[in-house]
Amino acid sequence: MNLATRPFYNDRAAHLVLAGLGLAVLAVLALCAVRLVDLSRTHRALTVQAAAAEREATAISTRTVQLRREVPPDALASLGIAAEEVNRLVEQRLFSWTAFFNVIEDTLPPDVMLTAVRPDADDEGTSVDLAVIGRTVAAIEEFIRRLEATGAFADVLARQGELDDDGMYRAQLRGRLVRLDGTGAGGDEPAGDG
Repeated sequence: MNLATRPFYNDRAAHLVLAGLGLAVLAVLALCAVRLVDLSRTHRALTVQAAAAEREATAISTRTVQLRREVPPDALASLGIAAEEVNRLVEQRLFSWTAFFNVIEDTLPPDVMLTAVRPDADDEGTSVDLAVIGRTVAAIEEFIRRLEATGAFADVLARQGELDDDGMYRAQLRGRLVRLDGTGAGGDEPAGDG
C-alpha cells in the first residue's frame, strides 16, 4: 500500500476546532445579548427620569411665572435694595484680623511701632485708624507709602502728629481698607472680637 497516493484527513481535529470556534461565537453573542438587555433597561429608566425632570422643570417655570405676576414690581426692586444693604452690612461686620496684621507686619518699617488699631465701618466701606510711634516723620511717611503700595489700603493720611518727650513722633493715621489678599471684602473673625 502506497500512502503517498492516498491523502490523510484529520476530520476529528477540524471538527473540534470548528466546534470550539462556534462555542466562542455563541458565548460572545450571549454576552452581547445580555449587555443589550441591560442597556435597554437603563435606557428606559433614564427616559422615565428625563421625562419626570422635564415635567418638574415645566411646573417650576410655570410656578415662577405665577409668582412673578403676583409680586408687585416695586416689591422686587425694594427686595433687591434690601439684599444689597444686608450684604453691605455683613461685609462691614466681617474683618480678617489675620490678613490685616499680615499686611501691617510686611509693611511696618523697623523705626515705626504700631500702638493701636481701630476698624470703623461706614457707608463707604471699612476705614482703619492706626496709632503709630516713629523715630522720624520720614519713617512714618515711609510706612504710609508702603501701606498704599500693597493695594490693601487707600487714602492713608496722618490726621495728627506730635513730638513726645522721648523725641519720638506720635501720629494718628486713617486709611480706607480696600481689600485684603485672600479674603475679599470679608474675613475670618468678626470686627468686635479684636
